[in-house]
Amino acid sequence: MNGTTPADLEPLPRDAVLLHIGPHKTGTTAIQAALAASRDRLAERDIAYPGRGNQHSREAMAALGLGFGFRGRGGGTFPEQEWERLASRVRRTRGRVVLSSEFFDVAGATQAEQVCSALGGDRVHVVVTLRPLARILPSSWQQTLKSGRRRHYEQWLKQVLTDSPEARAEQAFWTRHDHGSLIDRWAGVVGPERLTAAVLDERDHTWLYHVFERLLGLEEDFLTRPPGDRANRSMSALECELLRRVNGHVARHEVPWADYQQVIRDGAFRRILTEREPGPGEGPISTPGWALDRSAQFGAEAVEQIAASGVRVVGDLGHLAQRAAPTPKAKLPGPVQLRLMVHLVVGALSGSMRRGPDFGEVRTGWPPPTPTLDGVPTRHLAHVLRKRLTEATRRRLRPERD
Repeated sequence: MNGTTPADLEPLPRDAVLLHIGPHKTGTTAIQAALAASRDRLAERDIAYPGRGNQHSREAMAALGLGFGFRGRGGGTFPEQEWERLASRVRRTRGRVVLSSEFFDVAGATQAEQVCSALGGDRVHVVVTLRPLARILPSSWQQTLKSGRRRHYEQWLKQVLTDSPEARAEQAFWTRHDHGSLIDRWAGVVGPERLTAAVLDERDHTWLYHVFERLLGLEEDFLTRPPGDRANRSMSALECELLRRVNGHVARHEVPWADYQQVIRDGAFRRILTEREPGPGEGPISTPGWALDRSAQFGAEAVEQIAASGVRVVGDLGHLAQRAAPTPKAKLPGPVQLRLMVHLVVGALSGSMRRGPDFGEVRTGWPPPTPTLDGVPTRHLAHVLRKRLTEATRRRLRPERD
């Protein structure tokens, strides 16, 4: 069930706003990094990629009122003004504009209409990137671990892949990954003629770049992975189990979100994912056969719904319904080695919070470091010295009073 190829795409109008809504785990990080790295070169072509970061998630979450972090332990929301500033800037910008955030994928029909209206109404064209559900499940579960949750993979799968449509409707996962409904929802706002569904070609890592190049009227290979950029790799089964067990300690000791984010999410495990390569015997997460069957079934339902929607499809829509090949179940290290890793990470977290080795202390009386002049700019030291010499000279020259 092949759609068009990237080469068949016509560029969007020169004043179009291209809104990439994800969903999560569909090549979004790669395209966002490429767009951000090309921001200045895009501007030379009258194409704006607003902001300074790789994507527009803060603004999307602000627009939809989405929360972050641990509820009741340091979580919160972003100010609505962040979205209003971005939307105002987009409306004032002439030429093409590109926005990208996976968090737009959770918008309901009313919210989607409000988002598009704020960005310019008829200027808005939506692109949805898609991949088979079986490829999304492991990554989505890993994302729950990075948010502090600790449910086993198979327990999570049983909840997500339930037979009950009512139960699925209550889950944020299906708001994002019921791909047929996602496309119907947004096509109902912008019209099917202004929505492009791009089914990833897993064999060609440049394929998604070519889709965006064509939509933006750019030559082939304009968008590439930035130099030094590392792929947003998945965690191995060992790394997942390590984080899952650490999260158990975090929950028991009510660690605030700010500490968890700084030490665990953006510290220890971000370093693991960027600096470490899993060993040859360290396998990925294995999805059981029953879940692969269910994923293919849901994929087939999405194919029928998307085909009937009238939107433009790029790539092989039938790919979403193919049953993924199983992967061998990874072997984890013995309990002694795994406990050692957990103690190391948990102890580092507790120590960084000044609560001893296992959250049992509140050490507020640590002596402060001895002040030194290390790191003080020479210019500042010279200014202080001149000021003190001037004051000393004035005191000596001041006439004494009887």
